[in-house]
Amino acid sequence: MPTNSKSSDTATEDTKTAAKATAVTETAPDATETQAEHDRQFRAEMIVKEHMIASLGLGLIPFPLVDIATGVASNVTLVSRLCALYDQPFKASIARTAILTIMGTVGSIGAAVTVGFSLAKFVPGIGTAAGTVTLPIANAATAYMIGKMFIGHFEMGGTLFDFDPRSNVPQARTAYAKGRAMASDLLASRKKASDNTAAASAEAAAATA
Repeated sequence: MPTNSKSSDTATEDTKTAAKATAVTETAPDATETQAEHDRQFRAEMIVKEHMIASLGLGLIPFPLVDIATGVASNVTLVSRLCALYDQPFKASIARTAILTIMGTVGSIGAAVTVGFSLAKFVPGIGTAAGTVTLPIANAATAYMIGKMFIGHFEMGGTLFDFDPRSNVPQARTAYAKGRAMASDLLASRKKASDNTAAASAEAAAATA
């Protein structure tokens, strides 16, 4: 009888060990997958930020409507990079149509504002100044809005080919507003860095004079 009891205890321990091993095997992939998804989202956010910074510069192009065309092209590239990150097929014509539809769907905060500030550059003096100051922020906000909409869509398992630009207009408006605030901060930060560099250069020139 003692032998049978010992054998039973050993069998029970073996069962527990096997159960633990199975649990580790089952949970490990989930943990790895969660980390991979986190890393992917982080990279996606960085891609969007890079295009926001690029859009600030594109808005400074002095030629009306050319600035918009280059902005749209930059956003097509943004979608292309996000498609590559999420292992999704990409087609430039579909991406371009989706981008223009998004800009048109959000109404007064999208295409109308962008075109308006671009056309303002036709007006010498104040118009040009207004266009080159405000359009960069509008461009960067648009890049943020487009990036966030595609990230959300891809995270839900969607593709470029089933993306519906009209599916969540309130989300687009919210993203645009947040993008404007972020763009303003980025622009202020760049201006401060530029001013500091100019001041340092002036001091260095004065010291060597």
